[in-house]
Amino acid sequence: MFITYLLTFLSWTQYSIPPNQFSDRMSIILTLFLASVAFLFLFVIGDALPKIPYLTLMDKFLFGNFLALFIIGCENAIVNHITIKYSYVNVEEIDLSIFYVFVICYFLFNVILFGPTIYRKYIIKLKQTHTHHIQYEDSDDYDFILDKED
Repeated sequence: MFITYLLTFLSWTQYSIPPNQFSDRMSIILTLFLASVAFLFLFVIGDALPKIPYLTLMDKFLFGNFLALFIIGCENAIVNHITIKYSYVNVEEIDLSIFYVFVICYFLFNVILFGPTIYRKYIIKLKQTHTHHIQYEDSDDYDFILDKED
């Protein structure tokens, strides 16, 4: 997962290139897209993983990152079209605004995807801790249990 995060974060470097340099910006996105696909085939899709009929959390995460790279590529094409067709428009402002919106959406995607899982794990851990304290505090045979384990 960490490598996929890095690849997605690296895609944001294309925003440091001026919007009128379409080929340079697209080369970054396409290279990162190919690297993501290679990562998927080498490390995730393997014979060691069981075949299941539903999407796992990891599958959703990887598809979301592919979608993010695809959206950035489409944004490059749209900004390039605006640059060519409408020369009077300040494309740098549009590009920067889209970048901020994209970063916020990517953060929300991760919160929505991983938030419920993290919350469930926290609740389970909290219940286990609470049950553990109640079990030993209310037990009259607490000393007997300790003697039996020794």
